[in-house]
Amino acid sequence: MNVREIVQNVLIIVGLIITVCFGGMLVWVLDISLGLKLLGTIFLICLSFFTVFVMTQKKKLLPAMSGIYFVVICSCLLFARHYMKTTPWQLVTMMQMVLSEDKKDTNLPSKFTLLKNYLKLEVEKMVKGSDYNQTNLFGYDLCFNSYSHLEFVVQEIFLRHDYFIDSGRKDPFIIDCGGNIGLAVLYYKLLYPASKILVFEADLNNFKFLKKNIEKNKLSDVMLVNKAVSSRDGFVYFQSLASLCSKVVSKAQPGAIQVASVPLSKYIDRDVDILKMDIEGAETDVLFDLDKHNKLKKIKHIIMEFHCDQNKNNNRLTDVLKLFERNNFDYKIVLAVGGALVVRADQKYNT
Repeated sequence: MNVREIVQNVLIIVGLIITVCFGGMLVWVLDISLGLKLLGTIFLICLSFFTVFVMTQKKKLLPAMSGIYFVVICSCLLFARHYMKTTPWQLVTMMQMVLSEDKKDTNLPSKFTLLKNYLKLEVEKMVKGSDYNQTNLFGYDLCFNSYSHLEFVVQEIFLRHDYFIDSGRKDPFIIDCGGNIGLAVLYYKLLYPASKILVFEADLNNFKFLKKNIEKNKLSDVMLVNKAVSSRDGFVYFQSLASLCSKVVSKAQPGAIQVASVPLSKYIDRDVDILKMDIEGAETDVLFDLDKHNKLKKIKHIIMEFHCDQNKNNNRLTDVLKLFERNNFDYKIVLAVGGALVVRADQKYNT
């Protein structure tokens, strides 16, 4: 076997592997009928046998077949890079992260289901592109405003389990401040089907998706509030920066809109098992208001994104951590996401 034949065989083998893996992912991840899944699988098996036959019995066809598979390799790489905006290495890293997670003995999806749904997102993004704004994930029908938004939140909530907390109850009371389009609600409803959840979301566009997702999946015991949480009744200026993020600003700025705000302390008249907060810089004001009204002691677990803003002296992490210490919380910084820190605090008698 000369060098040319070696190169041709390598191209064919690599091309066949990519074709089978990529084709198999398309066949079994997309929502198509079982008949089409079986037909696609049979085609891939036949293609594999034919390729092996050519490599071993019809070597005169090697140049043509290696050329075809070379085109397949280049096309798949360019297609994935352009339409998925995700490199194969990024996909492998995400899969490795999911598989390395400790198995949680809960109602959450298995590692296989997590990977299947994540790959489904990647494939649907590639196939449907910008027109893609509905899907089914983890048994839920979902509407959303952009693929990049959905992918980021799915990674954050379902793959990394940033908001996982063992409440010790089957029916915890959960408050979600910054509900976005409702992925955290869906996550907690998977984890605790009997939970009661109060959700605040200030962005009207996100709130429409949030409401639709809750209604489409017929989730019970979920109360939605289209207001910003703050330290007082009134209004705040809310600036939607992109589909991924929004921001509470101190005064009117270009593109900012005025939204109603309510003190979270008004809504806490019972023990809260989990308080989740992602409120883009307002967390310090809210926490100190809870302390002022003696409501912080009613909360057992807090998971929040702390948004560091060097221009706001009243949003310092040291002040928040001291507040936790005064109220008998253990705390830890779990990880950093973009410009935010994920901070978890637990009442000491619960640890």
